[in-house]
Amino acid sequence: MGRCVIALALLSPLAALAACPEVIGTYEVTSAQVAPELNNTVARDELTRVAQAQRPGPADGLTDVQFGFRVKFEAGPNRDGCPTTNINARLVADTAVVYIARELDVKGCRFRAVYDHELLHVQIGQRALDQAALALRASLKRAPAAFGTEYIDGLPPESQLRPWLRRELERALEVARAQYTRHNDELDVPEEAHRLANMCDTTIRYHLGSQVYQLDQ
Repeated sequence: MGRCVIALALLSPLAALAACPEVIGTYEVTSAQVAPELNNTVARDELTRVAQAQRPGPADGLTDVQFGFRVKFEAGPNRDGCPTTNINARLVADTAVVYIARELDVKGCRFRAVYDHELLHVQIGQRALDQAALALRASLKRAPAAFGTEYIDGLPPESQLRPWLRRELERALEVARAQYTRHNDELDVPEEAHRLANMCDTTIRYHLGSQVYQLDQ
């Protein structure tokens, strides 16, 4: 679940809260760059055990991307005598790790071929995060014109804007997770395994993605 960082303005008197529903002023939605960390300290058997949930067979590599969000609320200018609330939402990859089996020689072709494949999973994660940002932006565009205040016995009054936005953020992350899972399954097919095997055939020349992306090797 994403973590929500909220900057709150001072509470107004109850009468003012009742008179002024919360209104969204401006909003900004961005998706962060997925920057994977490379980990080549885990044994092949352990990677295979973890990967069994998605696909059978031995695993020399595995990519773990977990999505989250950051959101800030800021006071905006008054509108019709009532303050507005500006929203800044950023969708992020809380976790982005590429695992390569420690048995592979970091200078060997197989290591580079597996790394090339795992970078494709990173790209899938980036596209999924970007699509989630588009979905969230569309939700904010369709947001209610104003949000009333919810009163709960024994608790300070809370605008319905924040609970609404949390729900929309979670829906956006569900979009990212669903796309990430679906496109990963489409990538991990026998034809891709054959491509990886051929990458280390000295009679065939391939341009490895790790060279294109200029990531640490």
